Amino acid sequence: MPITKKKCFSKCRKRTEKDCGPNMCKYIKGKKYQYCRLGYKYKLNEKCNITRRKRKTKLTKKQARLKINEFLNKTKKNKNNKSTNNKLAANKIQKFMKKNRMKIKSRFLQSICSDSGVCLAFGNKSNEIKEFFDNFTGFKYAKDTMKQIGSPSANGFVNEVTYIREKYTSHSIIKSAANSRADNLFYEYLCGLVINSWCGRFPCFLETYGLYGYANESTWEKVKDNKTTSTDALESYMILLNDKRININSRDWNFLFLLEHSCLSSKYIAIMIQHIKNAKTLNDFLKESKNKKIFVNNQLVAILFQVYFALYVLKDNFTHYDLHGNNVLIYKPNENGYIHYHYVLSNGDTISFKSPYMAKIIDYGRSYFKNESNNDFNSANMYNEICKEKECGDCGENVGYSWLSRSGSLRRQYFIHSIFSNQSHDLRLLYNLKEDFKYYSLNLKMYKNPNSLYFSIINKLKYSAPMGTREMKNNGYPGSIQTVYDAFKGLSDLILRPEFIEYNETETNGLVKIGDLYIYENNRPMRFTN
Repeated sequence: MPITKKKCFSKCRKRTEKDCGPNMCKYIKGKKYQYCRLGYKYKLNEKCNITRRKRKTKLTKKQARLKINEFLNKTKKNKNNKSTNNKLAANKIQKFMKKNRMKIKSRFLQSICSDSGVCLAFGNKSNEIKEFFDNFTGFKYAKDTMKQIGSPSANGFVNEVTYIREKYTSHSIIKSAANSRADNLFYEYLCGLVINSWCGRFPCFLETYGLYGYANESTWEKVKDNKTTSTDALESYMILLNDKRININSRDWNFLFLLEHSCLSSKYIAIMIQHIKNAKTLNDFLKESKNKKIFVNNQLVAILFQVYFALYVLKDNFTHYDLHGNNVLIYKPNENGYIHYHYVLSNGDTISFKSPYMAKIIDYGRSYFKNESNNDFNSANMYNEICKEKECGDCGENVGYSWLSRSGSLRRQYFIHSIFSNQSHDLRLLYNLKEDFKYYSLNLKMYKNPNSLYFSIINKLKYSAPMGTREMKNNGYPGSIQTVYDAFKGLSDLILRPEFIEYNETETNGLVKIGDLYIYENNRPMRFTN
């Protein structure tokens, strides 16, 4: 049984005002209640006996001052102790955060970006991912083994490197030259640095991370001849030549050293670039497409627009010069999703469409480039420096720089002259598609309708030879397609047609929206929202 505390009542309780004695009892006259109670000088003890309350002795001024000082000192001490405890706690948290910083960052990246490849493709949190993996320079976080993609070709060979840090994964590739006369990868590296400045504006480019060099012939052969190479071995096979800012002029000693090295050891140059895993070339994609008629008249239009919008905007600063179906990758970020693209033009108009696919232009080894913010950083300047460098001999003709020279008729070198832009040459992709359309019988008149890619765009193409064409100075649209502007304008008009819009909605019906991607004609960076 629980013990209940005895409740005490004074003798004054329930007395009338007349009986409420003046000594121990006191009558209370309130507005609401009137009653008799025990006087304030008395109290009931534990045994319910009336006892007199003890009076507090008055302190002298000196005693009061000492008491106050004692209280203040005690408060100050407690405050100091609290501050010390807070500092200790803060240091403990800081130490924990420092120790587990990368684990925390990994969890953050996994929560907002479970597939690093998708985020890198969209330019979403790409800086954070690159920083997490030390900008993909070096092999500190590389998986035990890197593997070769495909087989070595006349152009070179490619290896995939998988990076893992705190259970977070990303990928890059190392591209190596096939021989000393192959397209010089130092030139592609420099072009890649310019393209890096555009990766935040256009989703159709890949980023370049670093410049490497093989130690010697033996190490180059080992990587070339083996399907897999351990990263431990790779660290001894290759050295990082550059991952910093560089200028194309004779005052930059780093540039001069790398230029000389690229001519003396052109075969042993390699570059590290962004890797889009599970992407297919446009040629393979078209070949494997089950319903080609539906694909070419809707999603292929969307893919080509992504390519030619960027080429049109950058027409004075970039020409690819080797744009064909194997140099355009098709990437599907989500098997059951689509991206809602919004291309915002300088005049305020917006061209929107939905597509499950993202186009990526690759292989910049023959490109013309000019940095928008640094006029000296361009192909023509690079060619001048090559010609000055005695180790390059004949302006680099025999060490992978031949496309910068003009040794005879431009037709003999497929109209590729990489020190100049050419606003017509990159229509080669459409020329190759024209041949594909004939091969797959997609050029038949039965397919002629307002939404036909072939009869609206490709059949209007003016292109002088399979591998290239001279530049047409004037635009030809709507009568003909002869510049990258014409391709952009023709594809724009095709996308804005009601038939395309209706079919585009039908094509993506049932798919989940990944997000909205806004790309701007002016210098604004692209923006992804989900």
